[in-house]
Amino acid sequence: DTTDAKNWSYELYPSSRFSLPALVVFHRAQEVVWSQLPYNNSFDSTVANPENNLMLYAIYCLDRSDALQTRLDHYEAHRTYLGTTPVSIVLAGPVAAADGETPIGSLMVVDVSNQEQAAQFNQGDPFYQSGVWDRDTIAIHPFIKRRGWTEGY
Repeated sequence: DTTDAKNWSYELYPSSRFSLPALVVFHRAQEVVWSQLPYNNSFDSTVANPENNLMLYAIYCLDRSDALQTRLDHYEAHRTYLGTTPVSIVLAGPVAAADGETPIGSLMVVDVSNQEQAAQFNQGDPFYQSGVWDRDTIAIHPFIKRRGWTEGY
């Protein structure tokens, strides 16, 4: 299977073993770049395009124990920030306490070029700036989507 997108073409080599990811070889002029697909072997040329160099990052933040009122006070600013940022937010929502309702943190998956951009996005959030999140708990890691949503990812 070969397709051309923005002067790139790719060849998709299906996996010979059920549990191994397929291989994708990207071509542009003399340049060759290869990549393995996720284990579900799904491929979207707009996401896996080597020109955009984007990657998913998970951002996990737990609130300070006394931050519920601060969270509520800055909630609208937080939502506005998420709604106006140029960063592509794939998934975002509160982490809940055992009661299933009380927010105790946040989880976001963003599509950015590198971990530094994910950290900059996180640090621009009003919840970060107002001290809702316990900064010692913030974790930012590359995220590999294996199952779930299908809209462009």
